[in-house]
Order: sequence, then C-alpha cells, then structure tokens
Amino acid sequence: MNWKQAKKTVVAVPLSAVLLASAGIGTVSASTGNTQVPEMAPTVETPAAQLRSDLSNLLSTHFIYQSEVALLSYHEAKEGGPTGEGLAEAQEELEINGEQLTEAVKSVYGQEAADAFDKIFDTQYEDSAGYGAAVASGDQEKSIKSKKTC
Repeated sequence: MNWKQAKKTVVAVPLSAVLLASAGIGTVSASTGNTQVPEMAPTVETPAAQLRSDLSNLLSTHFIYQSEVALLSYHEAKEGGPTGEGLAEAQEELEINGEQLTEAVKSVYGQEAADAFDKIFDTQYEDSAGYGAAVASGDQEKSIKSKKTC
C-alpha cells in the first residue's frame, strides 16, 4: 500500500464510523433491539415568544378593525352608499382590541409599560372614522389631518 492510499484509509475509516454512528443515534432497547430516535423538537415557549405571537395576532386584527371603521364611515358619509350600519360595533371592537394589546404588553412588561403603550397606541387609531368621512367628502385637508391620527 502506498502512502497516499494509507492516508485516505486512515481518514476514511474513522470518518465513516462517525457518520454511521451518528445516523443511528438513539436508544436501543435491550429486550427487542429496536432503535428509537429521541424526540428533539425545538421549543420556544417563553413569555417573549408568546408576546410576539399575541401581538402579531392582535395587531393584524387591529388593522382589520381600523380599516372596517374607516370604510363604514366612508360609506355612511357617501351619498347613495350603504348606510354604514355596524360602525359603532366596529369602533367598539377596535377599542376592545386596543385593550387586549395593552394587556399583552402588561403581561410581560408590567403596568407602567402597559400604561405608556396605551397612551401612545390609543391616539393612533383615534380618528379612523373621521378619515373615512373626510375621504368620502373629498376634504383633502381633513383627510390628511385625520390620517395622521389613525
């Protein structure tokens, strides 16, 4: 056997053994000889991960409610359009959703952070209905002003 062939063998045999052994990682039952691979699913169950999940869901829902309020207000203000029925209910759902967002923040960061979040967030959707009505009436100035607060 030449030197090159010997080096390949010295490297290949242990490497093959490692690869074969790692492919069969698990436990072997002494009674049956069956190999079982242990369950190794990653987990991310932390308060921060739960908060991210909750906020993602709540913010998506918030956007839907906010859009619904603006659209219903638009239709209510537009002549010949739908009556805008459900505007009060949509506005109420939007506010409830805002409260749920605040509670999600509170669950991880505490009351002080929740109060700060609520103060900032509450004003951001304050005039969704005003924005829809301004767009319907063609009032560009009011539309821009309302859009800044929703």
